[in-house]
Amino acid sequence: MTFAAILIGVARGVFVVLDEGKIVDTIINALVAPLAQLPVTLYAMGISVVQTVLAVPVPSSSGRVTLTLPILVPLSDLLGLSRQVTVTATQYGPGIVGQFMPTDGALMAILAVAGVRFEHWLKFCLPVCAALFVYGLAAVALAAFLNLQ
Repeated sequence: MTFAAILIGVARGVFVVLDEGKIVDTIINALVAPLAQLPVTLYAMGISVVQTVLAVPVPSSSGRVTLTLPILVPLSDLLGLSRQVTVTATQYGPGIVGQFMPTDGALMAILAVAGVRFEHWLKFCLPVCAALFVYGLAAVALAAFLNLQ
């Protein structure tokens, strides 16, 4: 449990430094701005990828969405992507990647209590999560293509 607590503290510390340094918005803008040049379907898939990348320093889904949706929603409106698809795209990638992120305190605590080494968990989990991530991107692309409301 100590290891899990240390990981949670380090992850939170990274976010606090980024937030207090007023560079979080700059980083998010740099990640999202190139997506505006893409077709709507690729933009929706790009949202999932960006959210997945941001899951490392900001493991909290509510914190990550609070940081990114003020930028993503107006951009999605301008590109003609529905808000429902935008929110769906923010959830798929990080939800899957969270199954093997060492910054997820709950996962680390569960593995420690169960006596499962993290390396063994990765060996088991990565192929399944990779397949689910691809299926998630396909689902987001289909939703964007159909412009689901």
